[in-house]
Amino acid sequence: LTEVAQIVEIEDPPPSEKETTSEVPAVVKPKQSTLTKPTNATNDQTVFQSNPDSYNGAIRDRYQWSQNYDDVDVKIVVEKSVVKARQVKVEIQRKHLKVCVKANDTANYETIIDGELQHEVNKEESMWSLESGKNIQITLTKFKNIWWTMLVAGEDEIDIQKIAPERSMEDMDTEEKSVINKLQFDEKQKRLGLPQSHEMKVHEMLKKGWDAEGSPFKGQEFDPKMFNISPGAVEQ
Repeated sequence: LTEVAQIVEIEDPPPSEKETTSEVPAVVKPKQSTLTKPTNATNDQTVFQSNPDSYNGAIRDRYQWSQNYDDVDVKIVVEKSVVKARQVKVEIQRKHLKVCVKANDTANYETIIDGELQHEVNKEESMWSLESGKNIQITLTKFKNIWWTMLVAGEDEIDIQKIAPERSMEDMDTEEKSVINKLQFDEKQKRLGLPQSHEMKVHEMLKKGWDAEGSPFKGQEFDPKMFNISPGAVEQ
């Protein structure tokens, strides 16, 4: 008998059954930073109002600013190595602000702010200070008492309708405080149904003639209800 060799094709096993001879390199995802810093992506005035460093102002990438009726305050957080004034350069011009900082491990100064201010400031009355290893505080005295919508040109504007444009009593001079106190007093007297300040002045003048010789009211108790006094009846 003639032997006939049978050729049998041996198929390769499916890919899943092949023996792996080399390792597939793992994909390493970059570690996400846990540092949270303010960015322009957040432009919610409600958030700004809840922070004293951005009250009536805003939080930006490298700084925060706030304002009251008279001043604009800027706060810049610095590295712990920034401990001496010579590591900071602050140039305050009538309508320009430039701030540069040099950390101990760097050779050059880094520019934090360099831009045109939205409004003019009083250069002579403005100032800055460094709290070592913490922050730079800059106070810009406004040339005109108006509310700013941005610190420097190119910055997102804040919603001026959502700030609190009031003045504290501490920021007012004696004359202004007197006017505010008078208005508050008159409002209280009005609610209670009592004479307001202008009426009280007229009453004092009327009392002098009320019991004078020849007065038809002599001997009677003074009755302020007999008089209807308008606010313009006496000089305020």
